[in-house]
Amino acid sequence: MYANFPDLIKKSLFAINSIVFRTSAPAVFYPVTFPGKANFYGLDLPFDHFTPDDNLLVWKVMWPKTPGGSVSAAFQFSLYAQVGLLGAIILAFFTGVLLGGSWACVLKMDGSGPISLLLATLLLIFSIFLAIDSIRNSVVSSYGLIWAGLYLMLIMAASYARIRRNNTLGL
Repeated sequence: MYANFPDLIKKSLFAINSIVFRTSAPAVFYPVTFPGKANFYGLDLPFDHFTPDDNLLVWKVMWPKTPGGSVSAAFQFSLYAQVGLLGAIILAFFTGVLLGGSWACVLKMDGSGPISLLLATLLLIFSIFLAIDSIRNSVVSSYGLIWAGLYLMLIMAASYARIRRNNTLGL
């Protein structure tokens, strides 16, 4: 159908198609909500006793007659609600650099060891969580990686304690 269209139009149509059909509906409402119906929140810093409620506010804009819901959108949209378009692009870039650097560190570890495999799994799960929720929720919510990270640290501590004990006993 698009064979006779110039490449620029084909790419533009693909981009529009991807936005409309591969993005969650709430993501389309973030630019409607911010800054049109609400001000940007400002950067959400961890443990600052402030949690943006953009997911609740976007729900109210999407379905004003249906109270009590919330939406989910990729982390970039939560960043947009906090710091606007340019800030979201910059912070998403640094998030990608951090993920890439973390992945490079995991690859440099002994890939056959259980700790490196667990770290790689956690990093992949974190990347998946970012596709559906904010950075804060991906880390500290009930399903956040902080719990798996704490468990991993407990396993590492027990493993190192066992190695130390074996070394001191000459085993």
